[in-house]
Amino acid sequence: MACTAVPGSGCVREVALKSYLPVLRIPGVPTSMLLMFAARLPMTATGITLTLHVVGDLGRGYGAAGLVGTATMAGTALAAPLLGRMIDRHGLRPVLAVCGTVSGVFWIAAGHLPYEVLLVAALPAGALVVPAGSVARQVLTALVPERQRRTAFSLDMMSLELTYMTGPVAAIALTTQVSSTATLTVIGLAFAAPAGALMWLDPPVPRPGGGRPGLRGAPPAADVGQQAARGDAARGHGRVVRARGHRTGHRRRPAGVG
Repeated sequence: MACTAVPGSGCVREVALKSYLPVLRIPGVPTSMLLMFAARLPMTATGITLTLHVVGDLGRGYGAAGLVGTATMAGTALAAPLLGRMIDRHGLRPVLAVCGTVSGVFWIAAGHLPYEVLLVAALPAGALVVPAGSVARQVLTALVPERQRRTAFSLDMMSLELTYMTGPVAAIALTTQVSSTATLTVIGLAFAAPAGALMWLDPPVPRPGGGRPGLRGAPPAADVGQQAARGDAARGHGRVVRARGHRTGHRRRPAGVG
């Protein structure tokens, strides 16, 4: 890595792009990462789209919209360990088939549901959302040799941040230019299509105590799923706190930050 001296800042290490190229040359990694990006993208658009739909089209308040969003987030967090165990026990395809179908049907129908039905259906729909975060980490663990996994996970985090920069903006643009019902339909299709593509690709995932070489000590999908759900929940809570800070004219500092 190159080292550039900056006056008053010491030595700044520049991370060269070529350090990531060996990971991207591993067979299956580029295709899997592209599909994981596509599978995560609709998740980042659900919160803002639901809020605009409940407030704008259904004529409810922001509190009512928050209840629906909370229900979907709670369902995702509660069901993540169970989905991970199902992947460990039955493999990736059955879980993707169920989650992709449920997610597609719910989000396509969401724009046509009355508020009460939407609120009740939000929890199970959140529980059966496509577990893209945990699947991404498990697939990378299976495909990438141990010495290169840290780099692969760094690439995965870049991809995740890119979805958070892209999804909400695209959702707002489509909702304001067309309608929230159209956006919810697109979200449903965007959940179902990558799930179907991943089923067809069927990338490898490690099994507990597994038989794949180089995977000794790899965490089971249940543990990775729980960690991914906690991270997504914390990320979503952070955005809510920042939004409230802007609305009230001040920002809260995260705990432990001086």
